[in-house]
Formats: sequence, C-alpha cells, structure tokens
Amino acid sequence: MASFEDEAASVLLHELVHALTLNVKSGFWRFLSTIAGDTVTPVAWIMPKALVEGSAVWAESLDRFGRLDDPAALAPVALDLDRGERFGLWDVSGLLEYPGSGNSPYLYGGLFAHFLYASYGADSLPSLWEEAGKGNIFRGFLGSADSIGLPSASLWKDFGLWLGQEFPGVSTPEDEKTWRAHIRVVEPGAAHLGPLAIGPSTIEPSATGAASLYYVDQEKAQLRGLALSALGIQEGQPKSLLAVDGGLEEIHVLSHDSENPGVLLRLRWYKREAGGGYSPASYLFDPLSKGLFESKEGASASPGEAVRNRIEGLPFLHQATIAEKGQRIYGLARVGNSVLVGRQNTSSKEGEGMEFLSLPKEPLRAIRSLSVDGASMQGHTRIALGFVPQGGIPSLALLDCRADETRLWIQRRPLPGGTGRPSIYGSLVAFVRDEGRGKKGIGILDLASVETAGFGLEDLFDEIPVRWVPLEEWRATAGRDAPTQEPLVRQEPLVRQEPPARQEPPVPKTTIFPRLLETARYPFWGDATLGMRMEGQDLSERLVWSLQTGWNLGQNRPELEFLAEASLGDASLRLGFQDLAVPSLTGDPWRFFIAQLGYGHIWPILPARRRFYLDAAAFLAPFDSTYGLGDYFAPSFEGLAAGGILALGYSNLRISLSAPFSTLGSKFEAGLELESQDFGNPLYSISASSYYAPGAIWPKLEVYGSLALSRTLRFAPAGRRLEVFSGAPTSAYRPSSMAATYPRFKEYEALDAASPWYGFVQITQPLATLDFTEKEEPWRLRFLPSPAARRLTLESGGRLAVLKHTSTAIFPGAVFFGATLDTTLLAGLAAVSTLSFSAEVSYATASPSLGGGEFHLGFRIGVDY
Repeated sequence: MASFEDEAASVLLHELVHALTLNVKSGFWRFLSTIAGDTVTPVAWIMPKALVEGSAVWAESLDRFGRLDDPAALAPVALDLDRGERFGLWDVSGLLEYPGSGNSPYLYGGLFAHFLYASYGADSLPSLWEEAGKGNIFRGFLGSADSIGLPSASLWKDFGLWLGQEFPGVSTPEDEKTWRAHIRVVEPGAAHLGPLAIGPSTIEPSATGAASLYYVDQEKAQLRGLALSALGIQEGQPKSLLAVDGGLEEIHVLSHDSENPGVLLRLRWYKREAGGGYSPASYLFDPLSKGLFESKEGASASPGEAVRNRIEGLPFLHQATIAEKGQRIYGLARVGNSVLVGRQNTSSKEGEGMEFLSLPKEPLRAIRSLSVDGASMQGHTRIALGFVPQGGIPSLALLDCRADETRLWIQRRPLPGGTGRPSIYGSLVAFVRDEGRGKKGIGILDLASVETAGFGLEDLFDEIPVRWVPLEEWRATAGRDAPTQEPLVRQEPLVRQEPPARQEPPVPKTTIFPRLLETARYPFWGDATLGMRMEGQDLSERLVWSLQTGWNLGQNRPELEFLAEASLGDASLRLGFQDLAVPSLTGDPWRFFIAQLGYGHIWPILPARRRFYLDAAAFLAPFDSTYGLGDYFAPSFEGLAAGGILALGYSNLRISLSAPFSTLGSKFEAGLELESQDFGNPLYSISASSYYAPGAIWPKLEVYGSLALSRTLRFAPAGRRLEVFSGAPTSAYRPSSMAATYPRFKEYEALDAASPWYGFVQITQPLATLDFTEKEEPWRLRFLPSPAARRLTLESGGRLAVLKHTSTAIFPGAVFFGATLDTTLLAGLAAVSTLSFSAEVSYATASPSLGGGEFHLGFRIGVDY
C-alpha cells in the first residue's frame, strides 16, 4: 500500500534518471569511456549515494506519485527528527548500518535534491552532475558544489533547517506526558519487532493459566512467550499479543472451531525465497500448539493493482476483514495514487456496491493499515487505522461504524516514536513504536482509560465528520482533482500507417537471461592469494558470474578462477573453472586445471530461512607436477584427474541485524567424495561438518570430519593427499585434485602427517565491536577520497585437530586473537562498500616436534558491497 500510481512507470523513470546521470562525462573521461565502455563513471566517485538515488527519487516524484509525495514513505525522516537525530551527508549515503537504514539515501537524498531545486533553482542539480562529470575526485562533491556557486560549508546545515520546516508534526515532551497515563511500553523482547495483533486470554491455557505476550526472537529465530502479569497487565483485561518480523503485510484474529476453543491467527507477508526474491505467503499460527501452517487462501494482491484499478475501474480491497456478523467486508483500496477505506456487502460481486469513506486530505494524508476489532458487538464495528499526516509521524485513527452513523476519531498530538501498524481487540490497541536505529518497541494503549460517555474520545482525539459514498460518487467529487482517478482511455493514433507490403510481422524475441547489466570489481586477499575480483549478474538475477585472478604469494604462482551459476526456482546449475597452484611435499607446487559442473537443489521449510539442500558436482582436472613461470602459457599436462561429490545438508543460517552482522544459526552437512587420477582405481571418502552460532555475543562452534574409505587416500592439516608409494620407512604422496572439506590448519600445514581420518574443531568467541559510525564525525582527511572507519571487531578462540601420526593419534592445537577493521571511502558510491583489513596472531600449542611452540601472524583484505 503506497502512493505509486503506476509502479512500472515509476521504476522506469527512476532507472532512466540513473542511466542519464551516471553517464555524465566530459573531456578525458568521455574519450576513455569510448574504449572501456560505461564502466567508466567518474560521477560515481564524486556524487554521494544520497544524490545518486535522491536525484532519481526527486524525478519520480515530479508527477505527484513518487516517494516525496507520500507522507508514509517519508515517515522515517520525521521519526528521526522527532528523536533529535541529525545525520550527515555521508551518514545517509551508506555509513549508517541498521535495519531500515538502506532507505536513507533514497529519502534524505530525494529531499536534499528537492531542497537544492527549491532553494537554488532548476539548474542546480544538472550543474552539479555536469561538474562531477569532470571526474576530479580530489575536489570531490563539496568542491564541485563550490565551483558552481553553492555554499558547500553550510549546504547540509541549511538543508537540516529546511527539513525542520517541512516536518512540523513532531512530538513534544508534553505529548509524552499526556499519553503516559494510558500507554504501557513493553520492553522485554521488543527489539526489531513488526506489526502486532491481540487475541483473548484463552489464547494460552498454559500450566499456570496465564495469558502471554508472543514475540519473535530474531537472534535465535524462535517464537517466545512472556506472561502478561510480568508486564503489569492483570487478569480480566483484554490480553495477548503476537509480534512478527517486518515482512508481515496483514494479521487477523480468527476463531477456532467449536471442538478446539481459542483463536487462530492468520498471517500474510512477503517471504524471502531461498533462491532469491520474494513471494506472497499466507500462514496460520496456533498459539495453543505453537504451530505455524501454510495456508493457500487469502493470497496477497499481485503487483500492479493500481494499474488494474485505472484500466478496469474495479478496486481491490486489501487487508479485507469480514465484520458485522459476516454481513460486510472492510478493507483498504488503491484508486490511482490514493489509499481509501472501503467496504462492501458480502453478498455483492467483486467491484459492485463498493463504498468509500470520504476522508479529508488533511490530516489523514496517507492511510497504510486497517484492523477490525474482533470483539466488536453486533451492529457496532470499530476499526483502527494507521495513517501518517503530512510532515508527521505514524498516528492512530479510530473509526466507529453503526447502522445509522459513522464517526472518525484521530490523534490530536502524536506519540513520540509514533503509533505504527495499530491492531485492535476490545479496549486494547497494540502498536509498533519506533525507537530509532532500526529498533522497535511494543506499545499498548488502553482505550478504557481514555473513553468518555458513548464512544467519545475527546481527551486525546479529535472527531472528523465523514460519510460513506459509492465509488462512482467518489470519483465524480472527491477524486476530481486527482487526474488519475478516471479509468484510462486508450487513444487511437492520429494517422494510421499500413505496414509495408509482403512484410511479415516481427517475432518477439524472448531470452531466458537478459544481457549482463551489473558488474563490480574490487581487490581481494584470500588465504595467500592477492588479486582482483569481478562479479556480475543479469537483469533477472538468475545468472551470476565471478572472475577472480591474482598471485599466490605462498607458491609464487598466478591463479585464476571463474564461476557462473544459473538459478531456476529452487534448482541451480553452475559451471566453474580454476587454475590453481597446489602445494606439494617436494617443494614446487603442482598446477591443476579444474573444470566443474554442478547441480544444487533447495527444499525450503517453515520458517523460510530453514531448508534442506542437495549439492552434486563432477569435475575433470588435468595437472602438471613441474611448471615454471616461463612455460605458464604453454602447459604440458602429465595426467588427468576426475571425480565428483554428493552432499546433503540442512541450514537455517541468517545474518544478525546489528554490527558486525555475524552469521547466526546452524548448518549440518554430510557428503561422499570420489576421486581418481590417471584413470586409476577410484578413491572414496565421506565427510561431515556442522556450524552453530546461537547469538551474536555467544561462542561460535565449527566441527569438521573426514574418513577415507580407500587405503591410499590420506588427510593432513594442509589438505587431502594421495599415497603413490608406500614402504618402510618412507611413503610418497601427491596433491589431491579435490579441495578438503575442512579448513586448512595454517599453524600445522608443514606437519608431515598423513592420516586415514581427520577431525577439526574451532571455537570463536566474539569479544567486542567498536562502532565508529556512532560518532558525529568519522575519521576523515582533507582530501577525497577520504577514508572513514566503520567498526573494529575483536574475537579470540581456539583450534584443535585430531589425526593419526606414526600410528599414534595426535591433537595439535592453537589459540588465536583476531581483529578486523572495516573502513570505507567517502567518495560517491564507494561509501556503500566496506573494505576490511583483518589481522590474526595465533600460537601453536603442540610440541616443537609437531611444528608447535611458535607464533603465527596472518593478514587478510576483503571488500563487501
């Protein structure tokens, strides 16, 4: 439910602005782009992301249907101002990192672009882009602003003052004091929660018989309950809550059948598919059994509803709820770029007999949620509406519907943090309260303490006169000034042209994978290899590829890796090629050309992050045991290796919602490996691994194990080995063409051991995360691109291996301490990427005869977009 009249047109205009602005070039850069193509974009190193996205948002809003015209879309900015948050230009261009902060460049940037247009004229934005197109990265954005006459020193400060005038509807300490007597703020488990719903006390007949507050603990990915008595809510009051993640679109309370007393909750949201993308889903949650079941009914409306409304004139009721003892349906409808409260008799056909509430445009500018009171009595329906006034923050409206009258009550003054996505049951209204930086709180408003005689709410609410009008009347009166409310009339061309004689009509050309439209390139340092990495994907995001080339510092040889993967639903195909320098025991590395074809399949289960998966692959690998730099481009292969893998696993991994954005959850995998060299007897092995991270501050456990099923297959801390000669007192080994299923134990990679089995355990304890972006000004230099530190992450832990060595089991171990510094460059789109520098010092605890008793120091560099 948004203000976009035509989603496709808005997206097209938005991306078209990007295509124009990001290709502004002059002089040398234009000449260079004729050779290197559109990847040469100097403006991307000059203009902050707030202006890159902001210019497009400003352009899409010129026709009255973009984000700058939607108070609900701009509510995050109003809430920031309400809390006294004052972010800098680079903060909203990529430095902020919390749930929802990815929207900051669009909202703040669009408003900033509008501020430049309104304050300095229509030429200000084009002039900025033209100046940035000169590509002077040392002058940067502020220098470019100075060169066209804009006051760079005070530009962002002036913008902040302008914002204060555009968003006057913020709350005051007096508002907090007024509401405090009627609202409870629920703290336990309230972080990162989304929309709520309330059900009766019979929702939880636990051992104690106490009603509970339900919420989702996203750190541990499980539903939790908290007794309402612990929140100060006494028995006999309307009772319980359910909170779910922000992907929820609607939530309703449904009754059980007569044989199963209590309630069911119907949840509708857009779930993230395991293979990427989102799809509408509907589920039933039973608080009695803690069961979550997928439901085929009540699918969400498909994208493009606004266009269908324009063309066919038949609005669709979103968040539709049956009320008045099954006689009438209430819901929200999109007509053009307006969101209306609608109702319809259950006996009417779709689109017939529909009525809309005639609402004043001010203060109810943007309605975004509707909740019908499940405890309403016959002949009286109460509805809670979530709306955002112009320049304000999320607020509450109550709609009382009776046979002879309809009355609307709206909040007189806002509550700090807003009253978002309200859900009503009886005299209680649950709502989401924004606490800043991605955190949400639960609020409970007790209407019984507010209401006066009848259904008056004069203490905190103002009454607004309203009436129900038929759809046709609304279009003819209230919708007259909205040019998009009339059905779209298709115009015939003025001159009809006949096609040329004997010319067949063109056949539409369809492609499974459109041409590649997005690429990225950045440096990497993986293990001992330093180089460059390129990544790309097609428009559909079904085909992704990567090319990585670099220099292996440990083996003093170049390396190359290419991978392409196509995803089709839950299945995926991949094709890979590697040119690797693999260490051997004789000194010089072996060279392996590995070509691999793989297949993967995912079976998602509830919740959506849980899944079983299968991975199968086959490979061919010509190899050379002696090669130098002189004959690198003229290899002479000595043999051919071949093999395959088959792995099955389960995963519920997810990324934590706060820095340092750790991978949380669990993963278990077991597999079978097959390898043969020079068409010899196949060598088999089995492997297993597990990963468990219960929370961002808890230890992370990794366990790996491998067992050889063939006599000549061996394992060592440095990787897999193949035994080619066995005899007393020595044996000869050659490198394996397959990568080990366990991490390389770097502290003992020189250990001359070959075991038929191998185990590895690592425990990592996060110590601290120092977030530098919380400060007013990150570390900056006086020239661009200026580095800015994001965060410093500290961790420690231990590693332990178990393997067979000279007929005896050994347990080489190590302890380590690591630090990772994440930085960025305050230059254009570079501010949205993170350049990380990692250093680790470890001590091998085994005896010197096994390679222990020494300190080891390692470094790593990585880039994340």
